[in-house]
Amino acid sequence: MRQKAMVALTLAAALALGGAGWTTTLVRLDTKSLTLRSDAIVTAQVSRPPKPVKEGNMTYTEITLLVEEYVKVAPSLQKAQYVRIKQLGGTYNGITTVVPGMPSFRTGERVLVFLRQDAETKNYRVVGLSQGKYEIHTDPETGEDYIIQHMSQTSSIPVQHAPERVGFNLDLAAPAEEGQGFEVAKKRPLAEAIREIKAYEDPDSPDKVLTRRTR
Repeated sequence: MRQKAMVALTLAAALALGGAGWTTTLVRLDTKSLTLRSDAIVTAQVSRPPKPVKEGNMTYTEITLLVEEYVKVAPSLQKAQYVRIKQLGGTYNGITTVVPGMPSFRTGERVLVFLRQDAETKNYRVVGLSQGKYEIHTDPETGEDYIIQHMSQTSSIPVQHAPERVGFNLDLAAPAEEGQGFEVAKKRPLAEAIREIKAYEDPDSPDKVLTRRTR
């Protein structure tokens, strides 16, 4: 039987956020917050199986993404063909470390991800844990790409909601039904989401109307 090691959210948050601090509350980030906290935002495909690595007593997983488009990139960063995400958790030698709220990736999956780069290792992490990852699917009838988000509910995570939220994260308010392991957002056209993200970066964008706050 596979042994499972549950990692406390306080430790997970501290390590996943680069040692930014200890916390027991996951702050719900809206689209603007995710955008402004990101060094890079990309649409990409998971190009190879996620790779578990062991460092000391901790298990990490490395995810390699083949970039399709840079929606945002910091001026100091190069637009590399591949980017690598490194996050806490995974299975190594039959022992699984589960981090509540951490996004999961599968080979061949297309994603829209909000990323922040570690200055020393140059690896990326997903901003806001699973809040910063969206799956990309294609409508078979129209051929249009759309995004949808699955919020892992592996464990109960206290969530702090801002008094005002904007953008497509509003669809995540509904809790999962009993017995389900995920909270699922409504789908939204990928092109529309990208226009909104770019509008936050450029106040003079013709799409700036999309950035108005919604109560």
